Amino acid sequence: MDVRSTKNGFSLKNLSENVLCFYALAYPLVAQLFMDGTGAGTLVVQLFQVLPILALAYLWRFRRKARGIRSYIDVWTVSLVYFTGASVYFALFYAPENQFSEIVYSARFLSWFWLAAVLRRVEFGPIFWERLAKSFWLGATSQCAIAIWGVVWGLRRAVASTYSTVEATTGSANVSGKTVVAFVVLGIALSAYWFLVKRRFKIVCAASGIAGLVVVLCSYNRASQLGLAVAYCCVLLACARKKRFKAAIALLGILLAFGTFIASGYGNRFTARWEMVVSDQGSGRIEMIEIAGRTLANPPSVGVFWFGRGVFQTHEMMSEEIGSRIGMHNDALDFAIAYGIVGAGLYVWAICTVLSFSKFVPKYAIEKYFAGAAAVFVVLTGLFTGMFQATYVYFMLISAQYYWLSQARVKQSLWMQRHWASSGASWELAEEYEEYVDGAEEEEGDAETENAV
Repeated sequence: MDVRSTKNGFSLKNLSENVLCFYALAYPLVAQLFMDGTGAGTLVVQLFQVLPILALAYLWRFRRKARGIRSYIDVWTVSLVYFTGASVYFALFYAPENQFSEIVYSARFLSWFWLAAVLRRVEFGPIFWERLAKSFWLGATSQCAIAIWGVVWGLRRAVASTYSTVEATTGSANVSGKTVVAFVVLGIALSAYWFLVKRRFKIVCAASGIAGLVVVLCSYNRASQLGLAVAYCCVLLACARKKRFKAAIALLGILLAFGTFIASGYGNRFTARWEMVVSDQGSGRIEMIEIAGRTLANPPSVGVFWFGRGVFQTHEMMSEEIGSRIGMHNDALDFAIAYGIVGAGLYVWAICTVLSFSKFVPKYAIEKYFAGAAAVFVVLTGLFTGMFQATYVYFMLISAQYYWLSQARVKQSLWMQRHWASSGASWELAEEYEEYVDGAEEEEGDAETENAV
């Protein structure tokens, strides 16, 4: 191969990786500035969402060498093909006058399957995952700063709630509050992880984590708060298992601060929101679950039961039932109604795949707990809020999981190097052993994929 073309190829690869990092950093700010409800602003945000897809489309050329067609059959590629075909089919036959709306709405979560499929295939080094994680963290921290600024100065378009008209979101009605809260929570997870494992910038990480906690608690978004509580318990358990008593004391101090928050005026509003779960039927979610149950129990045809009726028809059904063209506020129900039992099965398969990332981390590595905590958070918020359209959040989740996985493997590799050096073994033997371990892990992953199929 020509040396010049190789250099250009790797230069473009670095550029594509930097585009992913820029997207991770800038998306929350772009959404806040341009998603103002106007057609032009929404178009800017949607065009910005194309950036990571274009970058990953180029990075596809650097994918791992396939050992056969079966190695490509996993949850990401199967779901991508199935939902793409289903959305086109429903647009042609179930929404002839709204074909564009059907396909565009489906593209919101189809892009996540595409992102995940490429991330699964492309070789990324630990340095890239570190840089991407820092980009996510900077985006989340900057969003927290804007939120707190908005609370102090009372800016209506700030990310934080104004505490008077918008209680369940983190911004104006034109900005998806659950999306903002979700990536802020994952930013908190990164802050907590770096606070525990890094020797430098502990104060900065602590400040960022506390600011994120304030934003989530004051947003009054109950689903995100529930997910945060579960993730917090996972991290606290990790500290106990790793005997990091100083970190555990710091986390308990945060619980004490939360008690102080509950005793304040904002805390009264916080508890009132949770007391309304029964009276307002979970913001109408109980009624939506009842509608979904009746729809699934009495389908118009066997085909609709197994393969669904499309997103547009689902919104039409909700318009007739409750007078609003919205989803079920529950990812599993949305997929079951729009794409049938088959679509819901693929959704569950995808979630199980995300949750299983932590099993590739060494048993007692602290990264294992963060990987599991982040996945559990997104699953809970998806079931109670309906976040699957928020491609950014899932892109961050997949990236965070691979980041913690790569960090654990780097630490394990360093430990193996020290072990081989202290035992007097040659470096050549150590390198051969590492190549053997890496090859065994890839074969194990391929075998699991084939068994799953």
